[in-house]
Amino acid sequence: MSKLQFLYFPSEDVFDLLPQGLHSLPVELRYLAWTHYPLKSLPENFSAEKLVILDLSDSQVENLWDGVQVNT
Repeated sequence: MSKLQFLYFPSEDVFDLLPQGLHSLPVELRYLAWTHYPLKSLPENFSAEKLVILDLSDSQVENLWDGVQVNT
């Protein structure tokens, strides 16, 4: 799903489907809406270069990602 541009999780029960957690998000992602996102940060390798809309309403996010983000 590397070309995925739209990702919407309307429920807090999504991590029941992802028991190992979230390791990456698509590079082409333009829209991410995930209410009640349960983790403290997005995946370390997440690139927000093409992201237009980010909605993490009612989430546990303290920072968007861990580590340094470098655009190449």
